[in-house]
Amino acid sequence: MLTNRRPTLWLLLMFAASIRTTAQTPADTTELYKIGAKHLINLKLDFHGNNEWFEVTQPGPDFDIRPNVAVSNKLSFNYKFLSVGYSYVPKIYPGNNDDDLKGKTRANGLSFSFSFDNWLHDLRMGKIQGLYLHNSADHIPGFVKGQTPYAQLPNLKIASFRGASRYKFNPNYSLKAIRSQTEIQMKSAGSVLAGLVYSYYNIRNQSPDTSFIISQTSQSVEIAATAGYYYTLVINKHWYGAMGITPGWGINYTYTETTVNGEMIPAENALGVARLTLGLGFGYNAEHLFFGGEVEAYKTSRRVNDSLIALATYNAYFQVFVGYRFTAPKKMKDVVEKIDAWW
Repeated sequence: MLTNRRPTLWLLLMFAASIRTTAQTPADTTELYKIGAKHLINLKLDFHGNNEWFEVTQPGPDFDIRPNVAVSNKLSFNYKFLSVGYSYVPKIYPGNNDDDLKGKTRANGLSFSFSFDNWLHDLRMGKIQGLYLHNSADHIPGFVKGQTPYAQLPNLKIASFRGASRYKFNPNYSLKAIRSQTEIQMKSAGSVLAGLVYSYYNIRNQSPDTSFIISQTSQSVEIAATAGYYYTLVINKHWYGAMGITPGWGINYTYTETTVNGEMIPAENALGVARLTLGLGFGYNAEHLFFGGEVEAYKTSRRVNDSLIALATYNAYFQVFVGYRFTAPKKMKDVVEKIDAWW
């Protein structure tokens, strides 16, 4: 119980502290470096080459488990401090429709971001069903790429909740300018960002076939402290390049129930976690039109006690995006401005 309450207390304190820190920097200083996109809403469409996969390293062949997704889309609404996005996987893209070889994957997600002057909060929820063994060649004799079907896990379901709360030390640096495009970075600037990342995974591998003698469910909670540096280079007012690096350390607690022939076998592990996030981006950000691209990757690794088995979670993606800003309706503007002023 204590493991769940402590992260919650930390998050409440971080959200509450953001109330006091948003108006401490004189506007005449920050406006030389960044400007808000006035009363403009923006709609943004992302094309993600996104892969989140799980790897088990052990004596003998490893297991590299991935969803059958090559490209996904994310449609997002952004206004002032608020961003809302919905992710989905269209079957029309090459690599999303080779179900005969890698099996069928269903995936979608919902995300929320709250970006205040100093505090930044991200929340993401997602569901995936149907994964496959990417390194099937290590496990299937005579495997021929492009011809032999991969080992598939059609009943594997993963529900996830992930978030991050970070404090930005330099008020002249705008993370909004490269993430939600609700601000425009006018001069080059960088900042240290420190905070917490947290996640919850619920993993189920249960077959509807009652003759299937093995099933497994797993719940995992992870929290890590992070500190990194981000920098945006402004080129000719509207063009920019961006980079960031963030290491982190924390703890992961996992509870697993494995059922074999009707007998449930519980197991639990508390593991130390190391993670590293790297990001690069570029783009064009004018008053109404904006577009660009971004590459980001992170790895979280943990070792099972003192054994030779290591678990890793990878997330690597590139995205190309385009968006346009238009004037917000008066009622929406009034409501959001009241909330923004209160925070």
